[in-house]
Amino acid sequence: MSRPALERAMLGRTGPGAGGREMEIDAGIIATGMGLEPARVQALMQSGKITVLCERGTGEDLGCHRITFHHGGRRFRILIDASGRIFASA
Repeated sequence: MSRPALERAMLGRTGPGAGGREMEIDAGIIATGMGLEPARVQALMQSGKITVLCERGTGEDLGCHRITFHHGGRRFRILIDASGRIFASA
């Protein structure tokens, strides 16, 4: 995870999400990575046209998350380190 940080992840209240926490990721980050307009991201996610896979790190990556977004044959992956910083990936 040595890529420059784009923006801090906004970690929400405790809940069923990643590791007992809900995460919010700015739609602008997702839109940029997917080549979409930010205003379209939420609607595409709600309709199931953007799907998300969230993976929790183990071992030396404990506390980190890898989140992969899929839409129309495209994939965008981000990494979130244990302190909540977001790093872009391909």
